[in-house]
Amino acid sequence: MDPNRNTAYDAPTSASFAELDSRLGWTLGYPFALRALGIGSPNPPKTLLDYGCGPGRAANRIARGYDIRIIAVDPSAEMLAIASQRYRHPLITYRQTQDNRLDFLPDGSMDAAMSCFVFIVLPSREQLRAIAAEVWRVLRPGGRFAILDPHPDSVGIRFSTGLLRGKPGVAYRDGDPLVARLLLTNGEWLELSDYFWSARTYQEVLAEVGFTDLRVESPVLADAYGLADPADLSAYDYDVERTHAPMILIHGCRPGT
Repeated sequence: MDPNRNTAYDAPTSASFAELDSRLGWTLGYPFALRALGIGSPNPPKTLLDYGCGPGRAANRIARGYDIRIIAVDPSAEMLAIASQRYRHPLITYRQTQDNRLDFLPDGSMDAAMSCFVFIVLPSREQLRAIAAEVWRVLRPGGRFAILDPHPDSVGIRFSTGLLRGKPGVAYRDGDPLVARLLLTNGEWLELSDYFWSARTYQEVLAEVGFTDLRVESPVLADAYGLADPADLSAYDYDVERTHAPMILIHGCRPGT
C-alpha cells in the first residue's frame, strides 16, 4: 500500500458528504472532542486546527458557537470549494493540504487540534503517523490533539441512525478495508470504503510522535446528557447507543508549557 496515496474525495462524494446526517456525531462525538480540547471552558484555546475538515460543517458550527479562530484543512479541493461557498465564516480559514503536510503553518502556532472521521479513510499506518507528527509540530507546547472516529468495537453493529461499518461477525485487523453505510439528510444512503484501526494503534501512533497524557473515551447515551445539545439528543429514538459506543475519542497533549 502506497503510504502517500491521495485520499481526497471526488466531487460527487464530496457533495454527498455535505448532506450527511450529523446528529449522531453531535450527540456522541463532537461535544466530547470539544470538551477534551477545553473549548467552552473558562480558559479556552484561541486557535483550533481542524485537520480533515471535509465540507466545513463542523468547523462552521464550532465557529458559530465559540469565539475561536479555526484553520480548517483538507486534501480535497472539491470539499474545500463546498466549505468556502456554503460554510464560510469570518473566524474560519480554509486551506488545502498536500502530502499530509501543513507547510503554511509555523511550528507551535496552534493552541488545539482535532481530526474527526479522518484516520478511518487512511489505508496505511504510515499516513496516520505522518498526520499525527505534523499536528504535533504545529501545536504549541501544552496543546491537545483529539481524534474522533467510529469506534473499532462497533464494527458490525447497526445503530439507531442506521450507521453500520463492516460486516457482523467478521474479525477485522489493522488496515483491513471495510464498507461504511451512512445516512444522508434526504433519507438516502451513502456507502464508503473505510479502513479498520484498533484503539491500540491510535494510542501507539500518538505516543510514537511524542504525545503524552493519552486518554480514551467511549461515550454512550447517558454520557451525553448535560453536554450535547438537547435537539441532537432528541433527534432519534436512541437504543443501541445506550450500551454501545458508536464513536471513540483519543486525545493527548504535546508536552511543555
